[in-house]
Amino acid sequence: MNRFDAVVTRDDVARGKPHPDLFLQAAQRLGMRAGHCLALEDSYNGVRAAHAAGATVIMVPDLLPPTNEMRERCALIATDLHAVRPLILPPLPWTSTAPTSAGKAEAA
Repeated sequence: MNRFDAVVTRDDVARGKPHPDLFLQAAQRLGMRAGHCLALEDSYNGVRAAHAAGATVIMVPDLLPPTNEMRERCALIATDLHAVRPLILPPLPWTSTAPTSAGKAEAA
């Protein structure tokens, strides 16, 4: 667990997704309100759960394409995790600040 400050699984809560319990428990373990958290999700029920918890949600679609419902619940639909990185972390020292195709994202 040296890469994460907290880990919460389905076994840690009474109800799984689409209920917000996982996100609320994770925020609690971090000592934060869920409204101050960012959730990266790839599933419809994950987006629903994070949104219901009050977190800001970025959907990174995997198997399922974003729907209008997902667009309404998300702050952003990202093409991949590479598009999310510059939004939440400083640039890597060996990368250019010029946008690339990996940096494309869809605003919700």
